[in-house]
Amino acid sequence: MAKAAKIQGTVQVQVFVDQKGKVIKACIISGHPFLREAAINAALKCKYKKNFGADKKRPKRGQNQSMTDQVIYEFKLPSET
Repeated sequence: MAKAAKIQGTVQVQVFVDQKGKVIKACIISGHPFLREAAINAALKCKYKKNFGADKKRPKRGQNQSMTDQVIYEFKLPSET
């Protein structure tokens, strides 16, 4: 739909990542409504390294090892030549 409407732009997404590096939730922060679904789908396909973060110590029992991050997707139409 966005491609047919010739819409391009930037979408900012907040992702929630579990202990295994899997994106378990993605929420739109900003961006064109026609581009949002594609950005969410892309974010949910991302995988983070298991050992993310600067602190490499083993977490204490019951300590949550999940994290959040912000990802920016830029959607551009191919240039017409």
